[in-house]
Amino acid sequence: MSTISLPPPPGAPIVRVEELLVRIPNSPRILVVEDDPLLAEDLGLLLQDFGFEVLGALTEPARALDAARRLHPNLILMDIFFEGVPRGLEAARQIHDETGIPIVFVSGSNDASYQLQVMQVDPIGFVRKPVDPHYLHAVLQRALRGAGALASAAAGGD
Repeated sequence: MSTISLPPPPGAPIVRVEELLVRIPNSPRILVVEDDPLLAEDLGLLLQDFGFEVLGALTEPARALDAARRLHPNLILMDIFFEGVPRGLEAARQIHDETGIPIVFVSGSNDASYQLQVMQVDPIGFVRKPVDPHYLHAVLQRALRGAGALASAAAGGD
């Protein structure tokens, strides 16, 4: 497959690619909580490519509850382990209990001893590291549809 590039017509304004991006009204708002700053940034860019609005990327789970209260994301994408300690579980539990905001966990750990704790937090999804972009997109879409259905049911919708 070949690509053909044509020069702009004479007198046409030069437009940067960033200016061509149009935010979709009511695009899902996602908060990222990940201790690896580079991965947090990569996840944020990937989510933007998917058309989501990224509200921020936190590297410390202790700040996640306050951010969730202030920013009202539709979903939180959260790591479980921070510096080898499963602090994401407690933060997610607090967020779930106090706000009801759905959480999708992302983790590179294969430690089976935490699976029960993860399930007790009741995440709406789980993605393993290294993150497969197509799988992440599918999980987020499914999670957001599920979260929308839950919100509709709670509001008395069909």
